[in-house]
Amino acid sequence: MADAYLSEIFSSIQGEGPHVGRRALFIRFGGCNLSCGYCDTGYARERTPSFKIFSDSRSSGEREVPNPVACREVPRMISDGPDLPDIVVMTGGEPLLQADALGEIAGELRMRGCSVHLETNGTLSENLESVRPVVDFVSMDIKLPSMLGGIDLNDRHAEFLKAMEGLEGYAKIVVSESVGDEELDKAARLLASVNPGLPVYLQPVFVGSRPDIGARDLGRLQARLARELHDVRVSVQIHKILGVR
Repeated sequence: MADAYLSEIFSSIQGEGPHVGRRALFIRFGGCNLSCGYCDTGYARERTPSFKIFSDSRSSGEREVPNPVACREVPRMISDGPDLPDIVVMTGGEPLLQADALGEIAGELRMRGCSVHLETNGTLSENLESVRPVVDFVSMDIKLPSMLGGIDLNDRHAEFLKAMEGLEGYAKIVVSESVGDEELDKAARLLASVNPGLPVYLQPVFVGSRPDIGARDLGRLQARLARELHDVRVSVQIHKILGVR
């Protein structure tokens, strides 16, 4: 039996990707192997002595639980707290850093009829292989060097894309005004070489409740990606616009 270090559990709407607007339960794991400058969940980068369970998406009615928590206890905590929607999102931090715990929790929730969605930075391909049987949908980030202090993760992303073959999901590229054409072209070639049919979501960094890049620039970047890829969509994080978790 595994233990998990969590950051928070809450019920809200899915704010991005093809399931946007659907009600979901989010289980946020603590700890991350990257340090993205635009990260909007910096509080989940490290493992903490406790995590919070929220009764709604506006951060009211919270209760605190010690870390680590036995994975077998998490489904019970969920049934005692937020209602259990059809979709449960495993997010972070980076949830695949705790693949054993993720697999145990996800397996139990699938037996209860939930569809398990994984949100990941797309760098831990071997860990993805270990949880494939209990994951229904994958949201994978493609990290551009300009968004990650110059670090190039394309080799690791390529391995992850291969490990993701056969699973339903999409790739997400977060962009800001600083994104360069060359790094975007390189990401497009990477995706086209491994899985050209995978949907790609172009998502702007938010400053407060608004994206920091305009519609015209987003359209230009979308058109650039579309020279190599079949399905490129512009997406915004609607939970930020609505002011919910």
